[in-house]
Amino acid sequence: MRKIVYLLILVFGLSTTLSAAAEATIHMRGGDIMKVQSLTSDSKGNLSFILKGTQYIMPVRMVDFASIPMPKDIIKADKLLAGKKYSEAAETFKLLSLKYRYLGWFMYCSSERVKALREIKGSDYIDVLKAMSTQEVEGPQSEINSWLEMCLALAEYYSTDKDKQKKTDELIDKVINGSDGSLAARAFNLRGDMLVKADLERKALLMYMRPLVIFSHSVKNREYSYYRVIGILRNMHDKRAEKFYKDLKKEYPESEYLKKLSTDK
Repeated sequence: MRKIVYLLILVFGLSTTLSAAAEATIHMRGGDIMKVQSLTSDSKGNLSFILKGTQYIMPVRMVDFASIPMPKDIIKADKLLAGKKYSEAAETFKLLSLKYRYLGWFMYCSSERVKALREIKGSDYIDVLKAMSTQEVEGPQSEINSWLEMCLALAEYYSTDKDKQKKTDELIDKVINGSDGSLAARAFNLRGDMLVKADLERKALLMYMRPLVIFSHSVKNREYSYYRVIGILRNMHDKRAEKFYKDLKKEYPESEYLKKLSTDK
C-alpha cells in the first residue's frame, strides 16, 4: 500500500525532477508546475496524485489549477452530442462538469452542455449561458477558450435586443481580448453585423476588415469577413471589391461564400 503524504509546504524543485511518463499537470500558486500521475480531486478542489510511486494529497490553497488528459467519459459524451442525442448529452455533460470541475474540464463540459441545450426546445439554454458568463475562469487555455465561446454565444443572443447593447459589447470585448483567433474573428464579425443593422456600413466595413488584417489564413472565420467586406464595397460601387474577391478566392478556393458572391452580383 502506497504511503500517503500530506503536502503542507512545497519547498523542493519538483518541476525539474519529473518522470517522462507523467500524465497530468498541477500549476502551483507560487508558479511551479508539476507533472504527476493518477490525479483526482475532491468536491472542494483538494488534489490527490502519485509522484514517483508515492501518493500525495495537496490542499486547494496551494493550487492555481490542475489539468488531466481528456477522460474517456467526456469522449463518450462528445459522441452523444455528435449523435444528436441532445437530452442525454446535456445531462451527461452537466454531471461531468462537476466531476472534473477542478481537473481542467469544467468549462469544456459546460460549453458542450449548452450546445446540446441549444437543440432542445424549452431548455434552459440561455439561463445556463448567463450563469456561465459570470463565472471566474480557471485552468488551461482550452478552458478559457471554452468560456469565451459561451460568452460569444450569449453575445450573439443579446445582439438582437437593443436594450442589451451594453452587455453585448462587454461580452464581445471579452472575446476579442482573448487569445483564440477564431473566436475573436467571430466577435469582430458579430459587431460588424450589428453595425450593418444600425445602417452604419462604413463603420461595419472597418470592423470586418480587422480579422483580415490581424489574423492568419488558418482562421476560417475570415471567410465571412471577406464576404461582408466585398458585399459592402460592391454596394458602394468601390472597385476594391474585386481585389478582395480575388484574395478570398486565392486564400479559400473552396469557400461557400464564393458562390454566394457570384449569385449576389
